[in-house]
Amino acid sequence: MSQPPWLASTLPQLRRCHGGRGSLQSAAMKTVQKALAHFSLLLALASGALFLAGCETPPRGGAGGTTNLEALRAAANGGDADAAMKLGDAYFNGRGVLKNNIEAENWYKKAAELYQKK
Repeated sequence: MSQPPWLASTLPQLRRCHGGRGSLQSAAMKTVQKALAHFSLLLALASGALFLAGCETPPRGGAGGTTNLEALRAAANGGDADAAMKLGDAYFNGRGVLKNNIEAENWYKKAAELYQKK
């Protein structure tokens, strides 16, 4: 099997670049492994950034979440099923309030009742 002309002229140059040590396949494998390592690091950093972006509401009340939670509570008490569901999620996940599964269950029940009325 003959090599294409461009490959015949490129192989000696590639061998010289790698100092004649090892085969081109091992050099290519090292390049691929290095690229995969960089990609894995980039993926880990992106995952961390996405995780932190979801945690931007300050826990246990705080300036960022208090007014929003008060508005949700007022809307839920006024008959808004979506607001009751969001309040249940807030208590279940501890976003803007202390994590409280009992309070979350109460808001989820209220949301279910309000959805039934629709």
